[in-house]
Amino acid sequence: MNTTETAIRSQRPTFLSRLWNAPYSLLALAALFWAGNFVVGRALNHSILPIALAFWRWTASLAILLPFAWRHRSRDLPLLIRHWPNVIILGLLGIAVYNSLIYVGLGSTTAINALLMQSLLPVFIPICAFCAFRERPRGKQLAGLTFSLVGIAVVAGRGSLGTLQDLHFEPGDIWTLLAVLAYALYSVALRKRPLVHPSSLLAASVAVGVMLLLPVYLFERATIETTTSHPLDAEAVLGIGYLAVFASALAYLCFNRCVELIGANRAGMGIHLMPAFRRPFPRREASSLPSRRAGLYRHRNRVDDALITIPGIRSAVTDAGGWSSRRRRRGHGCAGNCGAGVRRWRHR
Repeated sequence: MNTTETAIRSQRPTFLSRLWNAPYSLLALAALFWAGNFVVGRALNHSILPIALAFWRWTASLAILLPFAWRHRSRDLPLLIRHWPNVIILGLLGIAVYNSLIYVGLGSTTAINALLMQSLLPVFIPICAFCAFRERPRGKQLAGLTFSLVGIAVVAGRGSLGTLQDLHFEPGDIWTLLAVLAYALYSVALRKRPLVHPSSLLAASVAVGVMLLLPVYLFERATIETTTSHPLDAEAVLGIGYLAVFASALAYLCFNRCVELIGANRAGMGIHLMPAFRRPFPRREASSLPSRRAGLYRHRNRVDDALITIPGIRSAVTDAGGWSSRRRRRGHGCAGNCGAGVRRWRHR
């Protein structure tokens, strides 16, 4: 009896295993971690150069990922070498280009503007998927995307059309827009990734990205004169640590897993949660409130932002029996292939 109970308990899924198979929870975590990326990147703009920030962020993240990927080296390394063009594309687009352009853009724009540009990612992903694989999103997904974009506009304008008209776009928004396009291509390219352990794939992509960033970082350090050449303070080190752990390793693992489970089109919709996580605290409206009421006011605003954007996201991603579900049942496309790949490395 004790043996049977022990066997049953050992077969029960743990919290982490349930989370690993809950795509929308992972998507919310990735959006939360990435929202902090814009805030920290903007805050560190005056203490570290953009390429240097991207280089040291990913170097630290690679040091974190290597111990986890090292256990799978005998199985995964031959596959990674065999599919080296795919790994290089993922490292170039998702690691080197995307993050460098984001930090360059944050030098001449605000964090909220960058988040608004990031909200265009779910628009770019279906376009790139159609150009690459002739995938057509369903009408329900397009309707949900439209509703969610309207919610983002309401969040950014705080419910006022005049506030939206007063938004000023900066030169850095162009860099951010190019970064979003690069990440859309990265999301679509995940379909052709080698079927290896997630930590192995991410570590290999990060290693490629760090190698590509190294010459650019050395060139930036040698040619650009800056008044921020003093040693980094504790806040900068903590900021890079946050970017390495949360905005890099954990966020990328969560998002890559979401693409495995539900496809790039639907996974991209989770990006619309980022402004809800980031929305600035309205100081003028809360300045006259007591501290306790101000805190409640702030949390109420964030809940309101989520309630505005979530219905559109839910409409687009919960498409039971729809296009993505049919492809997954057939074992065709990203969702089917990815599920097979996960089962393959689990049973090897």
